Amino acid sequence: MKSKSKCRLGIILAIYAVVFVWYRKMLPDVKWDSLAKNVNQICRKRGFSRKALPKVALASFPGSGNTWTRHLIEESTGIFTGSIYMDKRLKSAGFTGEGQNTNVIVVKTHSWRKLQTYQKAILLIRNPYDAMLAEFTRRRTHSHTGTLNAIVFNKTAWKSFVYRASRSWYKENRSWLTEFKGSLHILQYEKLKNNTREELVELLKFLRIKIRNETLSCVLANSQGKFKRNKKRIDIDISAGKLKVVIDDYQRRINRLIKERLGDTD
Repeated sequence: MKSKSKCRLGIILAIYAVVFVWYRKMLPDVKWDSLAKNVNQICRKRGFSRKALPKVALASFPGSGNTWTRHLIEESTGIFTGSIYMDKRLKSAGFTGEGQNTNVIVVKTHSWRKLQTYQKAILLIRNPYDAMLAEFTRRRTHSHTGTLNAIVFNKTAWKSFVYRASRSWYKENRSWLTEFKGSLHILQYEKLKNNTREELVELLKFLRIKIRNETLSCVLANSQGKFKRNKKRIDIDISAGKLKVVIDDYQRRINRLIKERLGDTD
């Protein structure tokens, strides 16, 4: 009888071992980092990947919501996001992968050069007016969450910035849409903001990441993260006359290129 009991126990333990190994394979293989505790609420423990991952760009014009998107990706995958830059403020706030481009799930970039160094890319596109407003505010306040008084936007510095930045917005988005040869996922900021669940699920599919319903619910409940700029209505004429005509034309061209890249020629 004792031998039979031992045999049954051995079989049960073997089954548990198989189930445990399978369960671990379903989770991201990461090396945990205690610095993840710096974030207000953690949906998944985060760390650098132990497995080799494809080099995926998270490309955007500055001010397009890159930091927020990184927050959503890290919360959903449990893997740090990287960056070609080293922003000490972001690193100290919990973005431990800042400055890294290996063993991370995506790599932040605002550059449209050396596109082919990436195997895949996520192109995050935001309305140019809102993106320029956010980036100008970040530069002036030296903060990802600061705000400005409306009077600042009546000065020459703002108009000069819009002139240069609108052209950069167009060139960066056009380059990724027309020159990148790898697999490209187009993520529009406004859709992500208004329909976060569906857009995030599609993004995770592109990254080949499965997410449990309870984890997704946690991510959505904590979706804003720590870097949401306070809403402050600023009544300004963002660009007048000929410059507005140029920016609107840039936006139309990019919208047309998005349709072409997606195969929608209607």
